Amino acid sequence: MRTASYHPQSNGIDERFHRTLREEGLAYYGNLIEAKRQVGQWTGHYNQVRLHSSIDYMPPAIWHNGDPNILAEERKQKVLKAKQEREYENLRLAG
Repeated sequence: MRTASYHPQSNGIDERFHRTLREEGLAYYGNLIEAKRQVGQWTGHYNQVRLHSSIDYMPPAIWHNGDPNILAEERKQKVLKAKQEREYENLRLAG
């Protein structure tokens, strides 16, 4: 990946990407084909499945393909419902 000239933030983005790959255990490969396969799988999971706290615990694919405000409100309602169900279950088990 090449960084933009006179744009130091670009290098930071690239460095953060490589750091994330190392943290996920994807930094070392036997060959280019294996590297492409593993990084492709990881990228798919990162964008389609993994929940991101900065976007209300939704995968980027869901967040960017819909109305973020509606999705955020739906997510908040689901979290509230789950919290209420946990509280009810805890009270039931305690008493």
